[in-house]
Order: sequence, then structure tokens, then C-alpha cells
Amino acid sequence: MTMVDRAIHTLNADTNRVYLSGYSQGSYGTWTMLSRYDGRFAAGIPISGGTVASDFVPSRLIDTPILTLHARDDASASVTATRNVLNSILAAAHEPLPTYLAASNPATFTLSNSTLPFHTEFRALVHQQENSIDFLVSNPKLDLIYYEPP
Repeated sequence: MTMVDRAIHTLNADTNRVYLSGYSQGSYGTWTMLSRYDGRFAAGIPISGGTVASDFVPSRLIDTPILTLHARDDASASVTATRNVLNSILAAAHEPLPTYLAASNPATFTLSNSTLPFHTEFRALVHQQENSIDFLVSNPKLDLIYYEPP
């Protein structure tokens, strides 16, 4: 956070528009930073990684906009790790847990919120592909989108 704070100060950045993203191992850091510094980031985009630090608190992410992606056949980082993080956030938000697709399933899986307009637009884009399955949540505070291609 020292580096983030220094960049904000040096660049005179808008503190309401600081976004956090990471790929693979950087994704692990993204999940952890979002939890540790609740409210400091406008949104997070963890991609292809889901392991978190021992001090991860899923309830701190309920009101943070998050878009996360992970290919089901990822040979480097198991999709199960991302699914476990998602399940912990969903449980903290008192939402049902999805039944994720099997590794052999050719469908695209999307988890999103039925009450948020951008989520509806995102699902419409995904549905342009042939085989897609949606899992919808409804907690209006939960701005969480998960995209899992085969």
C-alpha cells in the first residue's frame, strides 16, 4: 500500500478511482489486497488465480465491484482456487453456492447479479456465444461477476 499511496500522492490521482488487478500470482495479491484494504479500491479484477492469504476476510469484498475470470482448463493455476474464493464471498453475502461445470463441459459459465444493469449487459455479451450457463445472485450489494470459459 505504500507504493499505491505514493503513486496517488505523486500523480495527484483520484482516490475514488483506484483499481486493482492481477494475473495468476498477481491475482492472489489482488484478492488479498481487496480484503486487507476494504474500501480503498474502486474495483478489483483478479484473473486466473484464487489462493488468498490467511487473513483474507470474504465479507469485506461484498460491497466491492469485482470482475474475475478463470479458464476451466487452466493447467497452471487450478480453477478450484478461484471457485473457493467466490464461494467464501457468496457465503458471506448469504447467497446460495453455484454448481460449477465439470472440466469436460464445453459451456461457458457466468456468475452475476440479476439486479445490476451492467451485469445484464455482460450476460447478453456472453450469450452471443453458443453454449452458456448463468448462475444469478440477487444481493444488491454484491457487485461480483465471474466468467469461466471452458
